[in-house]
Amino acid sequence: AFQGFIARNPKMIKKGKMLLLVASLLCAIADHAGCESEEADEECLLQHLTDAANEQQPMTPACPNPSDPVNSLDDLVANYCNIFPSDNRNAASFKWFKFLGDRANQKTEDEFLALGKGYCPISGSPIDGTSVGKVTLPKVGGGNV
Repeated sequence: AFQGFIARNPKMIKKGKMLLLVASLLCAIADHAGCESEEADEECLLQHLTDAANEQQPMTPACPNPSDPVNSLDDLVANYCNIFPSDNRNAASFKWFKFLGDRANQKTEDEFLALGKGYCPISGSPIDGTSVGKVTLPKVGGGNV
């Protein structure tokens, strides 16, 4: 029944829809108890699955307009979909910086620095901005930075 549903609804497999599909499947299975006969079970399940898929709301909020203001770490994280449209952030922290850098003229230095604490500079993972490591490096000409 599930394969039949997928064959009839190929758009459900597109990126970002899988969670919706799983939720729809779980709802359909829960509702499946209402199917009358064994012969109609597959068609009944398909109907429940289709109905559940049509009733589900998106599990994540819509991606904000990339030109919307970014005033908080929550705003920054909400723009993950704009910063990483392929959903791959592996070793791509420079993309966070570019996103913020493109808006730097709209921010004070303190605001820019605060937003820069919203992602790991190595992995690119979103972070809460409070876990900041401090590193002391020697200067080439002597002393420390």
